[in-house]
Amino acid sequence: MDEQLKYYKRIDGSINSQISNVSENIQKVKLNINMEHKKKMEMTKNINEIKNKYSKTLKQKQLMNDKFTHLSKNTIGKTELSKEVNKEKCKEVSRDNRYKTTSQIFNTNKTEDNNTKKNNEAVQMSKETKV
Repeated sequence: MDEQLKYYKRIDGSINSQISNVSENIQKVKLNINMEHKKKMEMTKNINEIKNKYSKTLKQKQLMNDKFTHLSKNTIGKTELSKEVNKEKCKEVSRDNRYKTTSQIFNTNKTEDNNTKKNNEAVQMSKETKV
């Protein structure tokens, strides 16, 4: 019986050592799981930060594009408006009006020349009468 007791004690000791080894392994696995979970959380946090930065940058880019298109449309619209205004002004000043304006300019010069000639003739006449 003593031998059987020794045998059972040996089996009990080996079982206890296996149980302690398994429990240590379980603790290690739990720690690894926790570490992996923390890594996963950090990775998701980093990914979310990158997404937020990217989305902010994308929004800024879209805003800049919208502003640029708005400004370019305004600029194009203003140039088109100025072209239209110039066309309308040109239409208002018709050919006849332009002809009249140019003829008035030339006639004014002619009348000024005529007045100068008349004044010169009058001065010469007065000189002749004095002599």
